[in-house]
Amino acid sequence: MAWISIGIKAPFTMQYAKQKVSDDKWDSPIFIRINYILTTVWAIIFTISIIVRIVLIENPSLSSTITTVLVVIGVLTTMKFPTIYKNFYNRKVL
Repeated sequence: MAWISIGIKAPFTMQYAKQKVSDDKWDSPIFIRINYILTTVWAIIFTISIIVRIVLIENPSLSSTITTVLVVIGVLTTMKFPTIYKNFYNRKVL
């Protein structure tokens, strides 16, 4: 769904971002670009997660604990990414 939301030019992160950003910024190119970046990062993590699960199904001898930990680390990292990106962007622009 994340990839589809990018494809239809409605990054899914915008619905969450709009809850925290004043409506005068919603049409800002910077706001829109940041949401495309955030949605792309989530889409990559979701895709990697699916690939890991497929590999596990095809190779049951692999440790599901290790792959589950990797997926969880990826998701937690992605959850922290908006803050990391915001700090990076602020340093870059300021």
